[in-house]
Amino acid sequence: MIQQGKLASLGRLTASIAHEIRNPLGAISHAGELLSESNSIEKEDRRLLDIIHKHSGRVNSIVKSVLQLSRQEKSHIEVIHLSNWLKEFEKDFTDQLGLNESPLDMTAHTKCHEVFFDKNHLKQIIDNLCSNALKYGQTNSNQTTVSIKAGIHPTSQQSYITVTDNGKGIDKLVAQQIFEPFYTTSPSGTGLGLYISSQLAELNHAKLSYDENPNGGSRFTLLFSTAKPTL
Repeated sequence: MIQQGKLASLGRLTASIAHEIRNPLGAISHAGELLSESNSIEKEDRRLLDIIHKHSGRVNSIVKSVLQLSRQEKSHIEVIHLSNWLKEFEKDFTDQLGLNESPLDMTAHTKCHEVFFDKNHLKQIIDNLCSNALKYGQTNSNQTTVSIKAGIHPTSQQSYITVTDNGKGIDKLVAQQIFEPFYTTSPSGTGLGLYISSQLAELNHAKLSYDENPNGGSRFTLLFSTAKPTL
């Protein structure tokens, strides 16, 4: 009961922070749009404006998700074919990083089921896991590869996506806390990425979990529900 009370208070605090972020974020985005209309902007500066515009939109999307969590609004669940979705995600993720080659090693079972999920939520979850894997889960900077696998659990017949890195893994004591809000071992981290991802998974009747990769590194698994919601 105490823990639930803390989470409820945290939810109200997070929602308040999200509301406060929206105003200056809107001003930054609007200022960037006004600057982009100028004919005197150099090519290099225009690239910086594109970055401002792109990441303002990303932050705004995160704010919306935080507000949705605090209000417990319904997700916009739709049918997603994992094989096709992962191909689109790989292209978007590679373009987002400005890379010529994909840092993702994709494997999708040919008989992957269709899943029922909010597309924006799914992108935010997998994007966060892949970004973390590239940032924290690489032991060799020359081999920045993240393995993504989509398949079907042999027993439960549930579809899943795993995101695996080739890093040092996560300490067992740390692993027990990684899904808690504001818990982070990085001086530049917020500690909200995995928490929000796990909550978004729950909103879509799925489960996000962590386990140690037997071959080394970390592995996160998003296990989808087999229940078909009313769309």
